[in-house]
This record gives sequence, structure tokens and C-alpha cells, in this order.
Amino acid sequence: MGSVNVRDAAELFVGAFAGLQMMSKAFTDQNDLSQRLTVFFEHTLPTIAVPAILAKLRVDPERGKQLDAELQRHAVLEDEEHLGEAGSNLLDVAP
Repeated sequence: MGSVNVRDAAELFVGAFAGLQMMSKAFTDQNDLSQRLTVFFEHTLPTIAVPAILAKLRVDPERGKQLDAELQRHAVLEDEEHLGEAGSNLLDVAP
């Protein structure tokens, strides 16, 4: 939306996320973080998102779990790729 100050919104989201992580860690060892984030998004996104986009967003806890699993798989693949590159680089080094 044109009236949204992007920097302010970004700082709000970063600060809120940090606070939600700390609360979730303190109360449930982060077992409820997805639920806390869902509540946060449900309350804040309608104030900054264009309605047409807002209608398409999935902010439920299950979506968060799916994204987390996907990111974890991607990180493992990247690590394996970097280890493979490091191994091949070692083979290229002359004694």
C-alpha cells in the first residue's frame, strides 16, 4: 500500500519476531512459535497488505511447518554441495 513506510514496517516485523521467539522459548521451548506467528500475521498483515494479495496469503501454522521443512532440506543440500566442492578443490591442489 502506498501509505506503508517500508522501513518502519520492517523494523516492526523484525522486533516482533524476536519478541515472539523469546516468549515462545520461555513458555513452551518454541513449540508454539508457528501459532504465535500466525496470530501476529493475522493481526498485522491486513494493515499493510493489498487486499487482493492478502486474500492469497497462507499464514496458518501448517504452512510455516512446510516452509521450514523445505528450508531445512535446501540447507542440507547446500551443505552437501559445498562439501563436495571443497573435496574436489583438495584434489586439484598440487603437492
